[in-house]
Amino acid sequence: MGDFDEFRKIISCIGKTGGTFNADGVWVEGTETPFEIVGDIQSLSTYEISQLPEGRRLSKSFRIFSETKLNGIGNENPDIVLIDGERYEVLATYPHQEHNVIDHYKMIIQKAEQGL
Repeated sequence: MGDFDEFRKIISCIGKTGGTFNADGVWVEGTETPFEIVGDIQSLSTYEISQLPEGRRLSKSFRIFSETKLNGIGNENPDIVLIDGERYEVLATYPHQEHNVIDHYKMIIQKAEQGL
């Protein structure tokens, strides 16, 4: 077992493909595909909360550390993380690919609005 394995757990996620127009010109939503990653979910620090856009500071938010990169809202279809049955949208992904340290990503997630 590695140095940080006791902090890691399986995290359920959902990826979504882009929607498309069918032959009749009707919009068809993309499909959702469940997948899992291994990572560590933590509360945001006060500083991290202060760095969120003003309209997002009051929504429930967390950070995830994982060796798996998730798609954030800068992508066409951000990934969704499931925590206690609630959906969280990936806001941002930051690479931490440093020498002599475990390569990983830090993702900021926030409770998704209804319908996501």
